Amino acid sequence: MVFWNAGRVLLRGSDVVDTDPICCDFSDNSRILEVRVVKRTRTTNKFEVHIDPDRQCRAILTFDYLDPGDGVVVEMLHTDSKRYPEVNGTIRGVPDGIIDGGRILPLRARDIPFSFIRRRAVLAVIITLGVLAVAVGVLLPDDIMERLKAAEPPSSFAFRAILVGGGVLYTAPPLWLLWVTRRRFPRSLSSPELEE
Repeated sequence: MVFWNAGRVLLRGSDVVDTDPICCDFSDNSRILEVRVVKRTRTTNKFEVHIDPDRQCRAILTFDYLDPGDGVVVEMLHTDSKRYPEVNGTIRGVPDGIIDGGRILPLRARDIPFSFIRRRAVLAVIITLGVLAVAVGVLLPDDIMERLKAAEPPSSFAFRAILVGGGVLYTAPPLWLLWVTRRRFPRSLSSPELEE
């Protein structure tokens, strides 16, 4: 798990509400066997993680401060059937609370972070647009081409709108894929453990 300050202001450990600390909760019938900080941006943050002695299915995260971009990579060994914990807690001055950025896939596998069905749908749209562009230019019957030549040519604005619209439709899916597959955590927190 990667935990970091994705905001633009300093987070103080004293801003964490005592009655609702930042914690990783697994199912009640499970148990956390071991937790450790694998990598950190700096040691002066005093970021620590420990198993709650009263609830063995909960790990509590504490820190002195987190500047923007500061954080840690935490590894947890547990007995729960679900792989990832639910992260809870309240921080004063952070109305959106703790945001789950989703599963971090290894770089070699993070080509598209969603199901195969959605991958096929996006790729089908790209391929269909490409095939249509080729079909219009190559396979259009001669009689339709003659009618188009005889018709009044489109205005400069209409022609530009067609070009821009076609370009946006064709480039939007790959750009969207680049956006959703971007690395969401600070580069300084990259570690071999995240690549496994």
